[in-house]
Amino acid sequence: MDKIFFDEKYFSKFSISIPNPIIFDKRVSNAGVRIYGLLQVFAMWKNNCFPGIKKLAEFLKRDESTILRNLKNLEKTGWVKIKRRGQGKTNLYFISWPDDCFSPDKARAYKQEKKDRAETERRKQFGV
Repeated sequence: MDKIFFDEKYFSKFSISIPNPIIFDKRVSNAGVRIYGLLQVFAMWKNNCFPGIKKLAEFLKRDESTILRNLKNLEKTGWVKIKRRGQGKTNLYFISWPDDCFSPDKARAYKQEKKDRAETERRKQFGV
């Protein structure tokens, strides 16, 4: 069995949370979800990062072509925005949410609206 070695710079300080919608997004492969998670690790509380394709492939033990294909798909589906920075520089990856998916703020607003509706119904029911 292979031993797993973690670079403390990336893995000892915090953990990430993969948003449920990307897990259930049928347009995104399992490798795509793992790449999205790894980009979050590299971003470290920011919404962007700039790891090279080679580094992503090394961490995930995948071919560079697999990483590239999945990054293109993450961009196409709206989970990641990619800014190409030119020859000899790594791309800049912005972690985002697709337009057809709830953003965290919209999700909170939706939960609050649902709670408010339930409270209104309760008041009507009990005459409060």
